[in-house]
Amino acid sequence: MASRVANIEIVQTKRVLNGLQPLLHGWLKVVHDFCAADQFEDNPWWYNERASLSTLAGAAWRLPRWNALEEFSTTKRGVLPDGDVDRRENVRGRCDLYVAHATTSFAIEAKQAWQPIGSRARKNYLAPAMQAAKRDAGNLTSDQADHRLAVVFVAPHIPLAAVSQEGKRGKRIVDAGMAKEAFAGWLGRLDTGALDAHAVHFSGRCHDFVSEHDRVFPGVLMAVKRCKRGARGRRNS
Repeated sequence: MASRVANIEIVQTKRVLNGLQPLLHGWLKVVHDFCAADQFEDNPWWYNERASLSTLAGAAWRLPRWNALEEFSTTKRGVLPDGDVDRRENVRGRCDLYVAHATTSFAIEAKQAWQPIGSRARKNYLAPAMQAAKRDAGNLTSDQADHRLAVVFVAPHIPLAAVSQEGKRGKRIVDAGMAKEAFAGWLGRLDTGALDAHAVHFSGRCHDFVSEHDRVFPGVLMAVKRCKRGARGRRNS
């Protein structure tokens, strides 16, 4: 039987986003419950952006007096074919996710980043994903919500050989303690102070979170940046 290793769960927000804390704590509960429902043989963070967004929307609906709306039609700042922004005219578009409480609301544009964290990994995939999410969030109209957020779901992964031991018949068995050490080391190297909020989940039951390419996906980071300005305009009815 695989040894038990404690989870890592972190929620931090800057004062301006303190209202987001219940949602982030609720999100941690959702991702844990998803894993537990499948006896820790599956997780929601190694799929794609829409799958990750569904967990955040689900967290909102679980909380008293919170609600959520995914992929809804709205007004955005016009984007020209060459990628430049036309500030004179707004166009119809979609917002990835809207979540709200009785006292505050958040319009979210999200990206997913798959981040290698092995000893040879050098490239930072969070940075370009965050830039893309910030660009999309900045194109939302300024009256879209109380806060416009750029969110990146980061799924770190590491080669199975780096965090495993040889088991019966030569099969590699994930050592959750080694995976936790690699995860915590990567997290410690991140400049999370530059974020406006973040939430972290590492599963101590990550023994089966191994992809077909022998990569271990032991946990997830949700990175959040607030966009201070948005496009002018109104939400489409």
